[in-house]
Amino acid sequence: MNILQIAPRIPYPLNDGSAIGVYNITRHLHLAGHEVTLLALNTQKHHQPPSVMSSVCADVRTVDIDTTVKPLDALYHLLTGGTYIVERFISKDFSRLIASTLAEKQFDVVHMDSIYVAPYIGAIKQATSAPVILRAHNVEYQILQRLASNMKPSAKKLYMGNMAARLKRFEQKYFQRFDGILAITPEDFGSIRSLGYTGPMEIMPGGVDLAMFSPQPQITTKARTVFFFGGLEWAPNIEAVHWFMSKVFPDFRRAFPDVELHIGGKNPPNDILAYAEQPGVFVHPNVPSAPGFMQSYDIMIVPLLSGGGMRLKIVEAMAMGKAIISTPIGAEGIAVQHSDNILLAESPREFLDAITLCLNNNTLKEQLQRQALSTVRKLYSWEKVIETAMRLYSRLRTA
Repeated sequence: MNILQIAPRIPYPLNDGSAIGVYNITRHLHLAGHEVTLLALNTQKHHQPPSVMSSVCADVRTVDIDTTVKPLDALYHLLTGGTYIVERFISKDFSRLIASTLAEKQFDVVHMDSIYVAPYIGAIKQATSAPVILRAHNVEYQILQRLASNMKPSAKKLYMGNMAARLKRFEQKYFQRFDGILAITPEDFGSIRSLGYTGPMEIMPGGVDLAMFSPQPQITTKARTVFFFGGLEWAPNIEAVHWFMSKVFPDFRRAFPDVELHIGGKNPPNDILAYAEQPGVFVHPNVPSAPGFMQSYDIMIVPLLSGGGMRLKIVEAMAMGKAIISTPIGAEGIAVQHSDNILLAESPREFLDAITLCLNNNTLKEQLQRQALSTVRKLYSWEKVIETAMRLYSRLRTA
């Protein structure tokens, strides 16, 4: 099958959930024998040579773009009713690249990764009759909506709520234009349906490379440690760390003065780096190996209050056989069950109680580790996940 994949950035290096997801879709379509042509916006923030994708693509073509948030542009779009969060990704050169690529070659399917490239669907539909599929990484407006709901009354809260409402209207409009949608979680599936989409859909979760994310016998896990791991430039993760440090950590430190807390993730802001000044707290801004970091520490915490889609870091930690404590929002969309393969907690008291259980009850901790690993092996290998995409591709090609 000839597949045209369109992405809002080159998905490399593999240091965040978005890049890991898009790269592995490309790679496993390639490994399954399909020919993938990748068209990607090459953003200033994530700029990479196209050659980094050449081993998993038949062809890679890019257009440079600056998607940096500019205050004056944001103000202009606010005053004129635009959806700046998406419109930053619009490029006339990229539209022309899409048109020229579709003119020179026939494709069986066009696969678009994330709502941020949705504005290009008009150019695609004009140039091909191939089915166009969206992989919705999140229902994006819900992330802003949840962030706004957790803020104290302020101008920023009003702005965030306004942006959430605009993004909701945008998603509601553009979802309807796709021939099929791959949702990451059952919750996102329901949300997309609630926005009026009636076309073919499948649930395609994020996957995990079981060869990479597996316990390494040469790495010793440090006992009596708790860790958080996630991109610290993403607002929901920043919010999660601040909530844990303000609401849970003071009681945690009094109860467990000997237990270390390790916070890992790229690009932490200064106020998160400052937590390392507290006794027993370590901040790791440059983690060279995600599996190595996860295996080095014992109990994973995911105190997310906002966000959407699926926390790929939880699935990766499950593959590492970790005991995990998460809020229900953090574990949304993952096949977990409280006290079986994860502990779920919402309030500060519940979070502290869950950490206490894991630290003091080795039998429970080992059960969580065992069941987490078993769940991932059954459901979340990339080989299994990619079958979902192929099912929707085949369904639409024969429709």
